[in-house]
Amino acid sequence: MSFFDLYNIPFKDLEQGKLHKFEFDVDNEFFKNYEFSEYKEGRVKVLVELMINPDNLVLDFYLSGEVRVVCDVCLDEFLHPLDYHTTLYVKLGTYNTDWFDYDQEIVIDRSESVINIAKHIYDFINLALPIKKVHPLDENGNPTCDPQMLQKLEELKPGHHQQESLEDIDPRWEQLKKLLN
Repeated sequence: MSFFDLYNIPFKDLEQGKLHKFEFDVDNEFFKNYEFSEYKEGRVKVLVELMINPDNLVLDFYLSGEVRVVCDVCLDEFLHPLDYHTTLYVKLGTYNTDWFDYDQEIVIDRSESVINIAKHIYDFINLALPIKKVHPLDENGNPTCDPQMLQKLEELKPGHHQQESLEDIDPRWEQLKKLLN
């Protein structure tokens, strides 16, 4: 049995036209099973509401929790909250090469009785997180990033350094310097 089998939904014997609910827990072990995952820690509750129709499945995903991310400004780690809802449509049919997966629609063979949603949960967690991950602001609107890193970034800002004196400039560059004027 694979770790990802924990995220199987057996739908074959479930009643059509009725809403079925499934709950899953995502933890550090889940992220460790994705070898190149950007995230290694987190706790996310996943509620899946499944509606079975004669020709398709409709899965509503509700994700809530937090994932440890690296701040893009100060490179410090912090827990980023997660609250996300999306819908996945699964067509039941005979798979052929003319069919292909869309963003929110996949095709599985009508003979299948189980759908594994681990990859979809992982993808939805990635979609729920912002592209730029930054520490939240405090109640006064100030950044909560590492103060030493913020100070260093301020020091390294362009234009922050004092203008070099003419004696410090390599004489070979003086002719080029005149072109600027």
